[in-house]
Amino acid sequence: MKVSKLEGTTHSESEAGRELVYVDEFKQLINDNPGVISSFLKFDDIVKEKNKNHNLKNGEIFEEGNLRLTTVDRSKEVEVGRPAFYYKAEIGDESFFIKSIPGNYYKPDESMGAEEFQSIQKAKELLEGEEDVDVIDFQLGYEDKNGHTYFVSKWVEGVNINGYIEDQVKSNAERNRLVSKVLRILRLLDDSYYDVGRGNMMYDPVNKKIIVFDIFLTNKK
Repeated sequence: MKVSKLEGTTHSESEAGRELVYVDEFKQLINDNPGVISSFLKFDDIVKEKNKNHNLKNGEIFEEGNLRLTTVDRSKEVEVGRPAFYYKAEIGDESFFIKSIPGNYYKPDESMGAEEFQSIQKAKELLEGEEDVDVIDFQLGYEDKNGHTYFVSKWVEGVNINGYIEDQVKSNAERNRLVSKVLRILRLLDDSYYDVGRGNMMYDPVNKKIIVFDIFLTNKK
C-alpha cells in the first residue's frame, strides 16, 4: 500500500484499486464512534433498495447508535438518471453531507476520491482572499474496488445560489452584488475546471457566504 501526506490529510491507495482520502479530524471522529461506518453502510443499502422499489422519500430518518442519517433532496443530476444518493449525517454534535454513488458510473481510470480532494484544494488556492466566498469543507473521499464512491463534507445550511438570488433577494443592489461575485468566481475557476457553474454554488444566508462544491479539475494529476 502506498501512503503519502496531502496537506493535513492521509491519502492511501491500494493495489486493488481502492482509493481513500480523509482529514485527520474526521478519522478521529469515526474512531471515537465505533460502529458508525457499518450503520451507515446498512442504511445506504436500505435506501438504495427503497429507491429501486420507488418508495424512497426525502427526509426519511434512520438512527442507530451514534448515527442519525436523513435522506435529503437530490439534485438535477439524479433527476436525469444519475445514480446518486444524498444524506445529512449527524454524529454527536457534528453534521456532515454524504454523497453515495453506486459503482461503474465513473470511468475506470478516474480516482474520484483523491480527485475531488485535489480539486477542492486547488479551488481554495484560486479563491483565497475572496470576500464572502468559501469552498466546501471536504472530509473524506472513498472509492472501493467496485467503483462505488462516497464523498463526505461538513454540512452547510445553504440553498442554491440561483434560487436564492431569484426568490429571496429583494434589493437590486444585493442582487447585483451576488451576481457579480458569482461571475468573478466563474472567471477565477473556469480555466481550471470542466464543470464549474452556478449549479456548483450555494448560498449560506447565516454567514452570508457563497459556497463552491462538487467541482473537478480539467487536468488530472
